Amino acid sequence: MSVGAEKVGGMPRNLHPARDISARVRREVLDACCAYCGDPFPTEVDHIVPVAQGGTSDRENLAPARSPCNGEKLDFTPEEWKAWRLEMGWCWPPKSRAARIQELVEQYMASA
Repeated sequence: MSVGAEKVGGMPRNLHPARDISARVRREVLDACCAYCGDPFPTEVDHIVPVAQGGTSDRENLAPARSPCNGEKLDFTPEEWKAWRLEMGWCWPPKSRAARIQELVEQYMASA
């Protein structure tokens, strides 16, 4: 970060991902079921590849996620989150959901 760079909420502006998502893109992302569990409950925007790991706020890196899924995923990539859940002895979403997660990651990686 450069000296005197603008901060938002205590974070450098370029590290505050929620501020970088346009209202139109946010609506597009949120108009779907949770990408991770498939539930149709209200969702929030998740960065598939976390900003902390170099992910961007480009549309291709955004997915709808229920708050519990997004909160548990934290700064994991979907693959890391899956490994962590399995290591803890917890289930992972059904294959149909895992395929969608992999598809989202591949789309993002292809656009990067």
